[in-house]
Amino acid sequence: MTEIILSGKSVEDHARIIRRNFESVGIAIFETLQAIRNANDDLGENLFQNEMAKKVGMNPPTLNRWLQIATSPLISNQSSKSLPSSFRALLQTARLEKSYIKEYPDNGADRVLKLLESGRISASSTGKDIQVLQDVLQKRITKKKKRIREREILSLSQGSLPTKSNCYTIDQARKEKLRFRGFLIQPTSALLRKWKDDFVDEFQISDEYPLHLLRSPSMNVTNIALVIVPIKDIATGLKILRAFGFNYRDTFIPNSGYSDMILMSKEVVVLRGERGKTQKLKSSYAPSDSLDDLSEWISENYKGPHCSVFVETEHPEFSAII
Repeated sequence: MTEIILSGKSVEDHARIIRRNFESVGIAIFETLQAIRNANDDLGENLFQNEMAKKVGMNPPTLNRWLQIATSPLISNQSSKSLPSSFRALLQTARLEKSYIKEYPDNGADRVLKLLESGRISASSTGKDIQVLQDVLQKRITKKKKRIREREILSLSQGSLPTKSNCYTIDQARKEKLRFRGFLIQPTSALLRKWKDDFVDEFQISDEYPLHLLRSPSMNVTNIALVIVPIKDIATGLKILRAFGFNYRDTFIPNSGYSDMILMSKEVVVLRGERGKTQKLKSSYAPSDSLDDLSEWISENYKGPHCSVFVETEHPEFSAII
């Protein structure tokens, strides 16, 4: 190669030379891919992979990466001018195409082509750009798998999500194998006194009132429980949350309007528990501790179906478990 001596050149002169050499690198990559494609076609994949690495002084894993790019239908059939020019970006593109075809056997190749036609994959794309597209696809696949798994678990339990609100006893709901994703729980004073006893543990509560059997699978959609209790019964409220299979998240408290800290002894608080991943809330504010306001808050922030427990609410989308 003739050595280029740079002397007395402007910034634009230097940039022009660098661009020309970048173009040469890109051309060399695509010429190499074509040579690998031809060799693989002529020799067959077994002979090519067993013999070619030694012949060209390349370790087998590296040669295999070149082969992945060379045998990509998208890269094989498109003009090099429309494709990324770096080796890493091309490898990521080939792997992205393979992922699409695996996930969408009928039209995966067309989906990747649309990414190219829309400019989301282009000559200026970097490996990082293509990885972002791969991450988007992977999240979509993960969500799909979770939805399928959730339906399978629901099917295995022979449970079903109610399509309209109704009022049930817990025995009726269990018999009909109903499943809910949201629970608004207001224990009666008698239950609070009974469950407050230190000798009553979470397992005894769940045995006595097996609300946990009415939970929907929580792999893809978060389950929510709000427990309305007097502030003096917070410990019992937390016990109820755990008994029904929920993890404590936080508490709604009255808005006193004071900047100073004040003692609370008679106020009502609402404990929030979740099962599954933490839900991103649309609102952390509820107008009051009324059943109507809290049921509306659940409906706005969590996917249904929902039910109230031990009480009935006027919300049209809530069933009741009495």
